[in-house]
Amino acid sequence: MKKSVLILLSIVFNLSAICQTTGTMLDKRDSNNYRWITIGGQVWMAENLRYLPAVNNRETSVAQKNYFVYKYYGTDVAKAKATDNYSTYGVLYNWAAAMDGEQGSNNVPSWIQGACPAGWHLPSDAEWMVLEKNLGMSESTLPLSEWRNSGNIGSLLKQAANTTWSVMNGSSTNNTGFTAVPGGFREKSGNFATIGLYAIYWCAREENEYDAWARGLHYNMAGIYRNAFDKQKGLSVRCIKDGPEGSNTFPKPNLKVTPSGGDTNTVFEFDPNLSRDKETPAKDLMVRWDWDSDGKWDIDYKKLSVVQHSFSIEGANIVSMEVKDNQGARRSIKNSILIDDSLRRILTDLRDGNIYPYKKIGTQTWMIKNLAWLPTVSPSSNGTDSTNFYYVYGYEGKSVIEAKATTNYNTYGVLYNWPASLTACPPGWHLPTDAEWKILEMQLGMSQSDADSLGLRNSGRVGEKLKETGLQNWLNANFGTTNSTGFTALPGGSRSFLGGFDTLGHCAYFWSSSEKDWLSIWYRHLTSYCEGVSRGPTNRKFGYSVRCIQD
Repeated sequence: MKKSVLILLSIVFNLSAICQTTGTMLDKRDSNNYRWITIGGQVWMAENLRYLPAVNNRETSVAQKNYFVYKYYGTDVAKAKATDNYSTYGVLYNWAAAMDGEQGSNNVPSWIQGACPAGWHLPSDAEWMVLEKNLGMSESTLPLSEWRNSGNIGSLLKQAANTTWSVMNGSSTNNTGFTAVPGGFREKSGNFATIGLYAIYWCAREENEYDAWARGLHYNMAGIYRNAFDKQKGLSVRCIKDGPEGSNTFPKPNLKVTPSGGDTNTVFEFDPNLSRDKETPAKDLMVRWDWDSDGKWDIDYKKLSVVQHSFSIEGANIVSMEVKDNQGARRSIKNSILIDDSLRRILTDLRDGNIYPYKKIGTQTWMIKNLAWLPTVSPSSNGTDSTNFYYVYGYEGKSVIEAKATTNYNTYGVLYNWPASLTACPPGWHLPTDAEWKILEMQLGMSQSDADSLGLRNSGRVGEKLKETGLQNWLNANFGTTNSTGFTALPGGSRSFLGGFDTLGHCAYFWSSSEKDWLSIWYRHLTSYCEGVSRGPTNRKFGYSVRCIQD
């Protein structure tokens, strides 16, 4: 009995030594106030982060920043902030949002602080371990995965009352003042789960391309969970103050690009040698590169050195560079490289005087406007798989002059059944083959296996690079689209198999010239709500758009 009392007194004494001071800080970005607590030599926020520059209601991603409020399905920041869940549990961030925060200048951004305010940062896995060790976790337990019960750390961190936690949270003391609350999480699909049961916090440590480390607390567990989570999940964030003296700080990336702009033949030099870190010498820093900021690193970690790269896509190419120190702390910056659109040209179709802009994308030259060649026009009720048929969306007459006067003709061009599409392109151009579509997709980052597969293929986020930006023609689910290729895909819809028109504003369908078999043809399909491109076989009777490729 005496021994138990002595142990208890020792724990109380140690905790009182660990918890030294408290205070508040103001986030100037949105005027949120946060309580903070000193635990050991670290200063932690004692509340979940509530920074909310935007709020999302769509499927999340690895590369793009996404912010969520539990059980809020809209896109209005003010309404999201008015919810009880926002006030109580803060914001749920996918890992890109937790890590990247505000970028600063597009051309020469400052080193990234993360979603946390200035002077604070997303804690590393190592900084979480420092906290855990300070609270009594054994050295041998620190690097383990899954539930780690040494020291009963969870009980010391969780809010003691059952105001937010389940009623089985009785063992929690919150002796640290950390006041962890169970904000749950958001799945990639959009489902929210486990509010009141789990608190899950991101770490600034990447496991691989798709996963990053986090810490978890459970209403019925005295320990603390450590494992890697899908980066697309929405988790809570607790910020830690920069410093103090003796702790590992984040590196500060610095990038010089020469020249600052050019064309598709320009060889650019990327010099990271001015990157610095307080603890790690520059010669020991590691750097990796992502040439199109799609979340996939094209060159893995190497020592600081000048690298060279050329770009095949015109317009703004966003390059990501990440620097890592010898303790695993990392920071990234992005730089916009403008590739001059001097290769862009205009084609006049001598058959009807229609004008088409075109441009080089990788090794290919594509029209960047839907074909509008209309020698005849038919109502949607007429169709066959063997005779040429031409349609204008929503027009059910037979007058070419009337059809050409419609808004849909001038915006989306003509819909062709497959026999008509084969001969629709002007001289010097042709309907692309299935193989040529694959070349385009793989040049934009799609894997070979995905290019060869059926259905929706998301690798490389090719759809977002091809679709026209904004909501002028695409409907209001067209989020995240960059049109970085200039391809400017438009949602011209289709003429349905049995007649009638369908999906204007929602879908873009494009023919290929390749037959899958005697009955069906390979085609491509983009939608307003997906980042990828679908590939599959379809019947020759459908009416789809045409994009021509240069011979």
